[in-house]
Amino acid sequence: MLLLLGAGLSIGLTRSVNRQVRIIKETVKEWKMINLQNLNRSADALYKGNIVGIKNNKDGTSTLILTEYGKKLYLTYNINDMKITPSGHWGKEWHLIMFDIPSKFQKARNAFRYFIKRLGLFPLQKSVYVYPFNCENEVKFIASLFEVERYYRYAIARNINNEKELLSHFHLN
Repeated sequence: MLLLLGAGLSIGLTRSVNRQVRIIKETVKEWKMINLQNLNRSADALYKGNIVGIKNNKDGTSTLILTEYGKKLYLTYNINDMKITPSGHWGKEWHLIMFDIPSKFQKARNAFRYFIKRLGLFPLQKSVYVYPFNCENEVKFIASLFEVERYYRYAIARNINNEKELLSHFHLN
C-alpha cells in the first residue's frame, strides 16, 4: 500500500514523462496483485499510524494522501533506488549543490553527502557538488529526508574553471 501511495508522490515530483510512465506501469502490476480485503485493512493501519490522511472530496468520495511522516517513511525505503535520469542532451549548464550543515547535525550532514555522491554528483570541494543535469528534485528529496533543507543551496552555472575535468568525468566531451 505504501508503495502505491509513494508511486503517486514519485509521479508528482518527477519531471521526466518517461519516468512517470514507468512508475505507472510498475504500479499497475502491483495493483493487480492486491487483495481488496487486505487493502482495506492496510489503509486502516496506515491511517491509524499517521502515515496517510483522508481528504474528503466535493463529489462525496475520499482520497488517501501521504502525511509528511508518510512521505519521509516512503523516501527512507526508496532512497537507495533513487537515480537521476538525464532529460535529453546536456544544456551546457552545471547544477551546483552547496551546503553548510552545522556540526551538531553531523549524522544528517554525512548522510546528505553520502546520498548526493551516490546519485553521481561530483565533489568540487568538501561541501560543493556539481552535476551536468537537473537534479534539484532529487537533492530536495534527500535534504527533506534528513531535515537539512535550510542548509543547502542549489545554483546553475554556465562556466566552471575546471570544466575540462568535469566534461571528462561525466563523459560529455
